[in-house]
Amino acid sequence: MITVKVRILTGLKNKVGSDEVTLLFDKPVSIRRVLEAICEKFNLRNEDIFWFNILRPDLRIFVNGVDYLILGGLDAIIEQSCEIVLLGVSHGG
Repeated sequence: MITVKVRILTGLKNKVGSDEVTLLFDKPVSIRRVLEAICEKFNLRNEDIFWFNILRPDLRIFVNGVDYLILGGLDAIIEQSCEIVLLGVSHGG
């Protein structure tokens, strides 16, 4: 069993109702699948996380403190229990 703890440091925590979610998977899963599972579990719109099938540009993901892009992007496989941080990026001019 793979336990994935997701810390939500974006406005999505208001829609989810918490800033931390724990998901269980029977087998290794992609980062994309973890995000899809969050959408399904909390009835989020796909557009809340994805933008044209990629991660929204105002979101960043870290898996055990490592940027998801270094690990292979959304299709990187999670093979063991981990912590994912979903971080919102906002800036102004």
